[in-house]
Amino acid sequence: MGEIALVNLNEVEKSLELGYHLGRKFRGNGYMQETIKEITRFAFEEFKCNSNYALILNNNFSSINYILKSNYKFKHTIFDYKDDVYEYQLINMK
Repeated sequence: MGEIALVNLNEVEKSLELGYHLGRKFRGNGYMQETIKEITRFAFEEFKCNSNYALILNNNFSSINYILKSNYKFKHTIFDYKDDVYEYQLINMK
């Protein structure tokens, strides 16, 4: 189906990067939306994170939509990182 992971634990800032991919034939069914919400909850509750972030290619509109619906907010653009990348961040989910 796909994959989702929390990576790049920053113990000083207590932050994690959220990474995910969903196979084409499974898209549009709400699977990733529910999974992002659950793994985000897990990161805050189990790892006691202060923030999570996701790096998304600027032309990946489906992924941007998933992350915005999960209450992440645009933070900034990272230019010339392979392609331009948008960074979205969720701080203190409570």
